[in-house]
Amino acid sequence: MTKEDSSSWEFDVFRLDALELRLWRDSELLHVAPKALEILILLVRNQGETVSRDEIMDEVWGDSFVEDGNLNVHISNLRKILSGNSPDKKDFIETLPKHGYRFLVDVKLESDEKRSPAKSDSTETDETLQPSPARRIRWHFIGIVVLGMLFVSSFALWVSYWDNTGLSPVPVNNRIIRSVSVLPLASIDGDEDNKVLSVGLTDALISRLGKLNRFAVRPLSAVLPFPESGKDAIAFGRDLKVDAALVGTIQSDSERLRINVRLIDVRDGAIIWTRSFDETKTNFLKLQDTLSIRVANAIVTEVSPADTQLLTQSNTEDPEAYRQFLQGKFYLNKRNDEGIRKSIGYFEKAIELDPNFAESYVGLADANWLLSEGKRGYSSPKTVIQTVRKSILRALELDPNLAEAYTSLADVQMYYDWDKKSAEANFKKAIRINPNLDKAHHWYAWLLIADQRFDEANVELKLAHDLNPTSLIITAERGYPAFAAERYEDAIPHFEAALRLDPTFLDAQVGLYRTHLALGNQEEMETVLEEIKKLTSEDAVIYRYYLGRQLASLGKKVEARKVLKSLVSRKQKGEYVSPVYLAILALDTGDKDQAYSWLEKGFEERNDFMPFIKGSREFKIIQNEERFRELYDRMELDN
Repeated sequence: MTKEDSSSWEFDVFRLDALELRLWRDSELLHVAPKALEILILLVRNQGETVSRDEIMDEVWGDSFVEDGNLNVHISNLRKILSGNSPDKKDFIETLPKHGYRFLVDVKLESDEKRSPAKSDSTETDETLQPSPARRIRWHFIGIVVLGMLFVSSFALWVSYWDNTGLSPVPVNNRIIRSVSVLPLASIDGDEDNKVLSVGLTDALISRLGKLNRFAVRPLSAVLPFPESGKDAIAFGRDLKVDAALVGTIQSDSERLRINVRLIDVRDGAIIWTRSFDETKTNFLKLQDTLSIRVANAIVTEVSPADTQLLTQSNTEDPEAYRQFLQGKFYLNKRNDEGIRKSIGYFEKAIELDPNFAESYVGLADANWLLSEGKRGYSSPKTVIQTVRKSILRALELDPNLAEAYTSLADVQMYYDWDKKSAEANFKKAIRINPNLDKAHHWYAWLLIADQRFDEANVELKLAHDLNPTSLIITAERGYPAFAAERYEDAIPHFEAALRLDPTFLDAQVGLYRTHLALGNQEEMETVLEEIKKLTSEDAVIYRYYLGRQLASLGKKVEARKVLKSLVSRKQKGEYVSPVYLAILALDTGDKDQAYSWLEKGFEERNDFMPFIKGSREFKIIQNEERFRELYDRMELDN
C-alpha cells in the first residue's frame, strides 16, 4: 500500500487519520479545523511533491465560492499547530511562490502493530464515556486487502480507527450541559450531495433537539459558517457561548452512508461521547431518527417516551421527497436571488412527491416571501401572497405544532395583512412550541418596535442573541429598540458590535448611518456613507437614497431634489425603488404633497416599512397631521 492509497499516516510525533479527520500528537488529540485537516491530508498524500493552490482549492472546496485568503489562513494555522507541537519546532510545510506548497517531513503508513482489528456486523457503534481513564478501545472496520494490492476506496471498504485517549475521565452524567451547537458534518470525499445531506441533517437535529426544551440549541444560521471559519469545534463553540458541540464527518458511496460524530465539552476540550453510524441511503430517515435519540441520550440523563416521540417525529416517509426538501433548504440558506429561486423548484418537487410533507410547504412559503421583501425588491408582495398564505395554512393543517409555520404566518399577518393582534398571538405560539427558535424571538421584536414597546423588544432581541450570538443581523438589530426610542447613543454600540464581527455588513452600516443622521454627526455620516458606497456602488438605490438624505441634512435641497428626481425616474422605468424611501426624501426636501403621494403608493404595495411609520423619526414632522393619521388609521394595525 502506498501513502497515496492509505488513510492513516505517521510523521514526526503525529498520526493523521483521513477517514475520521483526526490529527494526534502521540496520544493527544489535537483540535484542527476540518478544512485545514483536508488540506493537510492532501499535502501528506503528496509528500515531497508540489501541490498547487488551484489544486488545493479544487480538492477541498470544489465549486463553492471561497475567498483565496481562506487558504492562507488554514496553511498558517497548520504551521502553528505542527511546529508548535513538534519537539524540535521544525518546518513541515514549504511555500513555493507562484507554485504552491510542499510537505517536507518524511511520512510513513501507520504500522500494522498499532492496529487492533475487530470483526463486527453492527451498523452502529458507540463509545459512551466510563469513569476509568485507563481504558483504551480501538475500533477498526477493515477493508479487503488482496495480495498486498492497493486499497480499494469504496464504502464497502471502510477503515476507521478510534482511540479513547482524548476522552475525558468525567462521566457524561456528571457534566451539566445547558447549551449545544450542532456543527455541520464535514464531507470527507467532498461529494456535493453529502454537503446537502450534512446541512439537512444538521437542521433536522437542531429542530428536534430544540423541541425537547431541555437545553438551548444554537440555530442553523449560527453554525453554517463553521466549515469556512478556519476554527476548530472548540474555538467555534466558545464563540457561540455553548457548553458542548457536536461535530463529525459524513462519507458515502452510491448506496451507503457512514457518519461519525463526537460530543465535545468546549469548556475543557474533553471528548465526552462518540458514535459511528452506517446505513443505506434509502434508510436516511431511520438514520436521522437514531442519531437524534442517541445525541439526546448523550446530553440528558433520561429520554422519556414523550421525548422520543418528539425526536423521531417526521413529516414524510418518502426519502426522495426528503432529499428534495434538503436541497431546497440548502439553497434557501444562501439568501440570494439565485439561491432563493432555485430552492422553490426543490420545495415544489418535494410536495409533488409527498403532498403531505408539511415542512416543504413552509420552505416554499418562506422562499416566495423572501423574494418580496422591500429591501430585496425581487417581486411585489401582491404577486406572491396567495402562494405564501396557501402554503403556510396547508403546513399547519398537516402539522398544527410546526413552530416555523406559525412564525411565517405571523410575519405575513404583520407585514401584509397588517393584523398586529393575530401576528403577536402566532409569534407567541411559535415561541411556546419551540423556545429555541431564534427567528421567532427576532421577528417578534420588530412587531414590538412597531408597537413602541421598546423594553419588551429588547428582551426578545436579547433572547434571540443568546440563542444565536454570532448572528450579524441580530447583533446589529439589537440597536433598533434604542434607535426607535430616540436613545441614539445607546443604539450605536450594537451597530458597531456587528461591524467588529464583519466590517462589510451592510445592514449594520445602514443602522449606524441612520443613527448618526439623527444625531446630526456630519463627519461620522460622511465616513459611513462612503462605506455604504464601497459595499454597494455609486449607482445603487440604497446609496443614492442616503446620499440624498445627507445632502438635505446639509441644507443642499437643490442637490437632494435632483437625487429624488433620478430615483423617481428609475422607479417609473420599472426598477424597484421603495416608495417609503421616496416619501422620506420628499419630506427631507420640503415636498409634503409628494411625500403623501408616495406613502399612498406604499399603502397600495403593502410595503413592509408601512407598519413603522407611526413611530418613525423620519415622519415625525407630519405625524400629527390629519392626512397622516387618516392614512395610518386605514391600515388598521391597532384593530
